[in-house]
Amino acid sequence: MFNARNSSHRGLRFDFDGSYLQAALAFIVYPILVVLSLGLALPFVAQRVNQFAFNHHKFGISRFQMQALVKDFYMVYLKLAAFMLVISFAVYLGVSSLAGHKKHDAVSMNQHSLQAQSTATDAGFIKVANTAEAQPTTDYLKDLSPEDRAEFEAQMKAYEAQLQSGESQSTEPRASEHVKKENPIEKIFGPYAAILGPMIYAIFMGIALFYMAIIFLISAYIRSRITNLIWNGTSLEHISFASNQRMRDLVWLYFSNTIILFLTLGLATPWAQIRMARYRAERLALTGETDWDKFVGEKKEMSRAMGEEIAEMFDVDLSFG
Repeated sequence: MFNARNSSHRGLRFDFDGSYLQAALAFIVYPILVVLSLGLALPFVAQRVNQFAFNHHKFGISRFQMQALVKDFYMVYLKLAAFMLVISFAVYLGVSSLAGHKKHDAVSMNQHSLQAQSTATDAGFIKVANTAEAQPTTDYLKDLSPEDRAEFEAQMKAYEAQLQSGESQSTEPRASEHVKKENPIEKIFGPYAAILGPMIYAIFMGIALFYMAIIFLISAYIRSRITNLIWNGTSLEHISFASNQRMRDLVWLYFSNTIILFLTLGLATPWAQIRMARYRAERLALTGETDWDKFVGEKKEMSRAMGEEIAEMFDVDLSFG
């Protein structure tokens, strides 16, 4: 009401005559239906709220009329739901494909590891070392040739020397080595553990940008389609309106305004608001007979008379000296 009564065109003011009860019904009671219906009543509530806002606006004594129906709002939201299903399905396919690829790589790595272990066991030395407790070593050494037995004894001496050198070192380096060897991140990701931190940061940024893009797309779609639907179905006596806002234009405005606001710490908020207002005005047109002189002339006299009476009622003498 404040905005309408402080706006005018060609000397004639706008007005808004909605009551508090109607406003409470539109902005308090109807939104409860959205919660109770799990969102199914959202198009109905959107139509009722916009109908309340438009049908109670007046230009002089002429009233705006919005003819957009509830089914028209449902069509807009059904198309949005279909769009979201397509996006969700595409994301699901991408994640499933990536998970399957990683699973295939993990299976390949496990098979390669098992094959390497089997090859090492078949070499002879590991088999003798691992089964020394179960059977006497001499049972296996008697089947070896003199060259293999000499190689085995050399490997055992090297192994004992390595154990002795390890025992001479302090326990702290060995403990740290043990902890490093048992690190679950390195155990899972192997050589990729070093780049895991940057990868997580990049994934987080990618998810944030994807979420922002989805929000911009949904907001731009709803704003452009609902605005066009409302204005294209609104009339003021013999004057009608035509709106042709586009989703891609609003996405660019939202994205560029967000970047500028982030870089300027919010100081560019008036500039961003003016950009949005200018775009809406450029995409709105009047159609039909627009004889504004006749239109204003029929109602200017009553508005002027009311203004003169109010001015006399609040007349105060402010003369000095």
